[in-house]
Amino acid sequence: MTKDAEDFMDENRRWVCTRCTACCRMVSDILPDLDRGDGVCSNLGLNGKCLIYEDRPAVCRVENFPATEKQKASACAAMYNIVFGHH
Repeated sequence: MTKDAEDFMDENRRWVCTRCTACCRMVSDILPDLDRGDGVCSNLGLNGKCLIYEDRPAVCRVENFPATEKQKASACAAMYNIVFGHH
């Protein structure tokens, strides 16, 4: 199932993290030091939660990105579709 930006926006048209973990599964190019060898962040726990959430790198803090809400949501949808779109 693919998703679009609307799937990552709330009723007020603001970006919202759905905790899908797609961004945590694409770290090899952005944060190679955190790549566990398969593109997945070494800090992604077996329960699907970040093990260092409070101290996560700035690049993991999408809410602080200098982008519009729609741009944030579109980026999340694109990552989701790359990681999970084949299901």
